[in-house]
Amino acid sequence: MRVSARAKRMRIKISPVGSIEVVIPKRISSLEVDHFVQSNIDWINNTQQKLSALRETTPELDYSPPDTINFVAVDKIFTVHYKSNTDEKSIVEDGRRLAINASNDDERRDILKFWLRQKAKQILTPWISEVAQQHGFQFNRVTIKAQKTRWGSCSAIKNINLNRNLLFVPPELVHYLFVHELSHLIHLNHSAEFWDLVSTFEPGYKQLDMALNRATRDVPLWAMDLN
Repeated sequence: MRVSARAKRMRIKISPVGSIEVVIPKRISSLEVDHFVQSNIDWINNTQQKLSALRETTPELDYSPPDTINFVAVDKIFTVHYKSNTDEKSIVEDGRRLAINASNDDERRDILKFWLRQKAKQILTPWISEVAQQHGFQFNRVTIKAQKTRWGSCSAIKNINLNRNLLFVPPELVHYLFVHELSHLIHLNHSAEFWDLVSTFEPGYKQLDMALNRATRDVPLWAMDLN
């Protein structure tokens, strides 16, 4: 736990190796801190499980900016080239080549995450619109987010949120996630009726759902928001 004079609210930071830091403003009671941590316990556990899975499959946990980016969802691989310039931060996309200008790794990751969100909006939004039209669904709007524990969500006013990191998982899992969230437009729950609707479009939804839950390990560490 770290008290910060500049902090305006409590926040939890989890490092790439799994250590937890709770940053708190001044004059916050221990009871408030305990309640805040407990209310975020699911996110803490899920994030640590993701990191644990990555450590099992990666001999040396690598949080550094990547040399290549593989969008498995659409079978596209980008090569990344870096320049160091303290006066300017930029990214230029030329076909499958990215040129990034930044002075340190933190800036490079931030630039890549911004680009990732833009690419997800460019790719995922028309994709889910096509699936919705194919199956007769109508939604209000789609928002791309960096959700920590969800691949997607649907609101009561028919807005759909999609995780930008869907670009790193196989296309059949992306399609299943689209069907899952679109079905929530009809049943905003996980009732038997909801799953019956899902099964009409994805008969093998149980296997797809389990595979999607495991797909977090496919997301590169640099793309995760861990704090």
